[in-house]
Amino acid sequence: MALATVSDFVDGVLQSQLLDADQRDEVRRLQIAGRDTRDLAQELLRRNWLTAYQVNQIFQGKGRGLILGPFILLERIGEGGMGQVFKARQKMLNRNVALKVIRKECLNNPKVTLRFLREIRAAGQLSHPHIVRAYDADQINGTYYIAMEFIEGVDLARLVKENGPLPIDQACEYIRQAALGLQHAFERGIVHRDIKPANLIVASNRSNGDA
Repeated sequence: MALATVSDFVDGVLQSQLLDADQRDEVRRLQIAGRDTRDLAQELLRRNWLTAYQVNQIFQGKGRGLILGPFILLERIGEGGMGQVFKARQKMLNRNVALKVIRKECLNNPKVTLRFLREIRAAGQLSHPHIVRAYDADQINGTYYIAMEFIEGVDLARLVKENGPLPIDQACEYIRQAALGLQHAFERGIVHRDIKPANLIVASNRSNGDA
């Protein structure tokens, strides 16, 4: 149910448990000062206290679902038939991760659950510069998740769509890096089965332009 009033929105913000005590007090002060719902939401975005995804979820009455165990969901960055992937912050370590969560509607499907568990176990066997690292995996309230390294960057499909075909030497270098990662997985008995440009990320925080 979508939230309609500023009071409902403030209640949603407070119940989400996303803010600390001082921030919650400030939200109450802003409410008393007469901020309307949209203005208050914009102010929380401006202060970087909430993300646009979090505000949208709170407006939909889903603020309580933004915390999954030790993780705070920041934004949704991908989804497929089996699960959704979120940018999330691991509270205790204060680091961002890519959090893949199995869809609730899939939890009653043993085949999907088994496939997700196989993916988790496979990820735990891999350690290579050109493969996203797996940090953690667990089950919380019946929901399976895997927390992985979050890579700041852009996937190859989007890069080519926005900038056109890559120079040959650059394309070959990205293929070489991907092949090294695939070789590492193959040596451990793992076949990816879904290699495509959208699943290859060019990291923006690495000086050599690794994919």
